[in-house]
Amino acid sequence: MFECCCADKKDDSMITLKLDMAFNSEVVLDVDTQQMDKQQQEAEDEFRFSVTVDRAPDSFFGIDLSAAGAVCMVNEVTNTNSLIGAWNQSVEPARHVAKNDRVVSVNGQSSDKAKDLLDILKSSHGLLHLEFERPEIIEAELHPGTEQACVFTMKKGPTFLLITGVDETAFEVHNPDADPRHVFQSSSRVVEVNGIRGSGDELIEEYRKGTSRSEAVTLRVLTWR
Repeated sequence: MFECCCADKKDDSMITLKLDMAFNSEVVLDVDTQQMDKQQQEAEDEFRFSVTVDRAPDSFFGIDLSAAGAVCMVNEVTNTNSLIGAWNQSVEPARHVAKNDRVVSVNGQSSDKAKDLLDILKSSHGLLHLEFERPEIIEAELHPGTEQACVFTMKKGPTFLLITGVDETAFEVHNPDADPRHVFQSSSRVVEVNGIRGSGDELIEEYRKGTSRSEAVTLRVLTWR
């Protein structure tokens, strides 16, 4: 078994944010753990990797997943005495499954809906070939007092804000000229606001505090290719 949480269970979690801000962004090399930072440096261009496990009826993956938008993401490896735990112990660190990795496919099957991919994973047994993808970590600083409004739509997740829409905004000015790895897109996740991490409600509250004081707001965002 494995735990999962779906950020799009409730329609009332949809939030539209608008503010007179523009932003600068850059890739942030330091990530949630020293382990992931080391992995990203060791596997600089290897953002996707394969994992093979043999799932018997009484075995479990040992990962906590969140399914939101198009991304089925690892929140945590919860048990070392599990399929993924055993995999991590048997391979080099660059191929460890870690927090914030995205499940891309199961035995070649994928979906643009994270919950559908989660269902595929739940129902699969026997020899499984799983493909995972590392995230890009982007830090965006929104600055007040500019002419261009930044408007985007998000849903509150358990520990993140899921970007569900990017419309007529400063993001559209940024995205065409950005490195493809640094593009903001639907299913990107805001995991930190002004250095604060927490629930979706807490992230929204911190976001609104900053904008109400007409101060710059810094977002840390996970995105995947």
